[in-house]
Amino acid sequence: KNVHIQVYPNPATSTVTIQLPTNQTSTIHFFDVVGKLVKKLTLTQSITLDVSDLPAGLYICSWQDQNGIMHSQ
Repeated sequence: KNVHIQVYPNPATSTVTIQLPTNQTSTIHFFDVVGKLVKKLTLTQSITLDVSDLPAGLYICSWQDQNGIMHSQ
């Protein structure tokens, strides 16, 4: 089953909204282009996240759902 979260706006300068497909516990990871973990958080609902502390660049978002299944985009 293909599960997606929504992360917007893209590009972002100060905040991004993370919208989960369902209200389940998910662990969200943000990695920079060299694979360094730059943010990690556990969510149970959609949030707006401050990203103004991150330098401009490309980031990979991955998440692990409550069943332990990893997804990325």
